Amino acid sequence: MPPQLMPPQLSAELQIDAGWLVRIEPVEPLPAHSVIVTGGVIVDVLPTAEAVARYKPARSFDMSSHIVMPGLVNAHCHAAMTLLRGIADDLPLHEWLQSHIWPRETAHVSPQFVFDGSLRMEWHYHPACHSHEQIETWADLYVDALTELVAHCTDAGAGGYTPADFPLVALGLAEIEDIQALAAASLRDGAA
Repeated sequence: MPPQLMPPQLSAELQIDAGWLVRIEPVEPLPAHSVIVTGGVIVDVLPTAEAVARYKPARSFDMSSHIVMPGLVNAHCHAAMTLLRGIADDLPLHEWLQSHIWPRETAHVSPQFVFDGSLRMEWHYHPACHSHEQIETWADLYVDALTELVAHCTDAGAGGYTPADFPLVALGLAEIEDIQALAAASLRDGAA
């Protein structure tokens, strides 16, 4: 096509030219394909020859001797089961599952249970509203709080109760710890 008839090239932030592009669905790899990214979003996937003609990227990577594929995502995880951690974990696996874990899962697992048991962190900010120093400070505070939480959860004295043991009670951790302390004190007093 004569240059005067060629459509103008579209701008893009990133173009990755792959020797083979592997998709999740369908599974057949695409030879000599490119991924176009703008604003952190994949905006196009097309043969590399077409990508070169259609886009003018700010950055590009020649991965023509490589396979480019999506990051592997563990869609089968047991993150929500952290709410059941510590329950009868000294038993043989089969007994532990059949007598303690599966009955609790049947009674308590729901979409909300999974949501509550997953460790999540999302950062949303705009550089015009928040300085780099503010974001670093907040990240440091988060890491400190997470470190304290992990230390508490791995402490042998943290106890073996989980929220799943109290499905109908809307108590916070401090209130549950107070109840445990009262129970332990009454056992000590009753044993004396």
